[in-house]
Amino acid sequence: IEIGMPFVGLKMELATAEQGQDSKLVCKLEQKLPFEGKAKLKLMGLPNKVTTQEIEITKDMSEAVFPLKIDAQAPVGMHRNLYCTLVVEKNGEPITHNFGARGSLRIAAPEKTTAAAPAEPAKNAKTAKK
Repeated sequence: IEIGMPFVGLKMELATAEQGQDSKLVCKLEQKLPFEGKAKLKLMGLPNKVTTQEIEITKDMSEAVFPLKIDAQAPVGMHRNLYCTLVVEKNGEPITHNFGARGSLRIAAPEKTTAAAPAEPAKNAKTAKK
């Protein structure tokens, strides 16, 4: 067993969204140890009704962006338990890192639109004058 430095440092930016709208979560990457090929990055700890997809990164990237799909029934509030899992292949073996703990996603309820004021009743063009 070899214990070494992590391949990548990661810092998550705060992601915000309204229920029912798509958003994104940006992760700033700091390459610490070069690796060959592509590594798989997964976003974990998302609240119910929020989904994303696994993305691939390379040693040359300084940023990774997760697309977020926020369902209309996703729970409103601040969700602070996001983290990432990175899997890098080295010598044919997967090496897994967990990092970026305490990433945050704020989900807001959609803004309520105020109903338009009722239109003025149309005036009858044939008003009689006496």
